[in-house]
Amino acid sequence: LLGRLLAADLVDAALVFTAPRILGDHDAPGPVRGLAPNRITDTTKFELLFAGRRDEDLVGWYHRATTAEPE
Repeated sequence: LLGRLLAADLVDAALVFTAPRILGDHDAPGPVRGLAPNRITDTTKFELLFAGRRDEDLVGWYHRATTAEPE
């Protein structure tokens, strides 16, 4: 779902939690499968507005960058 929302340009902000656990096997899909740009400048840039912790998890609040990067 996340990959499809990003590919359709429907994400303006994301609250991302990262847990100190590794899950999945060789068949597990990645969270943004199918988003493999040819150049880093072909990606959407997000700015980190907040970073913190919630128990053991790390949390980041990202928002779409308002300025374009130079090519």
